[in-house]
Amino acid sequence: DLEKILGFALSGQQLNAVKAPREPAVMVAGAGSGKTTSMSARIAFLIGSGYVTPEQVLGLTFTTKATAQLLDSARSRIAELARLYPQDFDTDAGDPFILTYNSFASGIVKEFGALLGRDFSADVLTDGARQQLAYRLVCNTQQDLSGISVGPAKITSDLLALDSELSELAIEPTTVIEYDQKVISFINGLTGSNETLRRISRTSSRRIALSRLVQDWRALKHSRDLIEFSDQVRLATKIVVDFPQVAEEIRSRFSIALLDEYQDTSISQRILLETLFSDGFPVTAVGDPCQAIYGWRGASVENINSFPQQFQNVDKQDAAVYPLSANRRSGVQILELANLISENLRAEHPNVQ
Repeated sequence: DLEKILGFALSGQQLNAVKAPREPAVMVAGAGSGKTTSMSARIAFLIGSGYVTPEQVLGLTFTTKATAQLLDSARSRIAELARLYPQDFDTDAGDPFILTYNSFASGIVKEFGALLGRDFSADVLTDGARQQLAYRLVCNTQQDLSGISVGPAKITSDLLALDSELSELAIEPTTVIEYDQKVISFINGLTGSNETLRRISRTSSRRIALSRLVQDWRALKHSRDLIEFSDQVRLATKIVVDFPQVAEEIRSRFSIALLDEYQDTSISQRILLETLFSDGFPVTAVGDPCQAIYGWRGASVENINSFPQQFQNVDKQDAAVYPLSANRRSGVQILELANLISENLRAEHPNVQ
């Protein structure tokens, strides 16, 4: 039946992943191994088998392009299901919910943001608007910036970068301030000093000043009911963690979740998803730790390596791992060279074949 719907045969590895039980699982999919095909085929299998309806499927990706590709692929499979089995298929069925991670978080914030005492109906700040507003804050701040020997434009850039990094890493500015205060206190308590220690102390002082600016920046956005992209996941995570009934409500809307490019999720995204979809929910992560590219903005490849332990099944057993190791895109010479170059990298990740 799957071959009729897809128009071609899946590999043995793909078939195992597509027909996996409705339990937590992770597909470790190498480059060119057909992960989008496998995800859309799994959607078709679950819908065609009567386990879920299209509206009960949640798919999360990183980019609008990837969202469109997965949605188009899923729609074509569902349309073929309806054509082949009209007597068993609801013609009024809608589409799966395929969103970017940020759009999903934004939806949570807009729907449940009142629980934080704020109105999040306004549009996300554009890059130009956030730069201007943050620059104005820096120029008018009462914080002591004497230890930062750069102009307001550079301070503004550093402020926005630190705010985004802390949001992605799920770290509060107060945590940074407390840490750096301990560093400075420790250095001051040492007998003797040298330029390296003085440089560390100055760096900690600058980071304390910037973290206090981050606090002021977030307070300013709060007072004006403003939000930027880096706030969406942070605030959505706060909502589902602080208000468990919200997590239950969102979880009740879906019967399965598919998480694309999971190796590039941040710490904050992982906390959000774990809060929503742990405890045996049938969530399937798809990704490849050898293709992680967003470490510079807080992504943690450890998320996909630790997925089996973080998303255990109802019996508290580690989630199943389904490897997709056969490349269907590249020639033999390219694959031999790629495998040679990546040998040490692949050895670092336990679930890569």
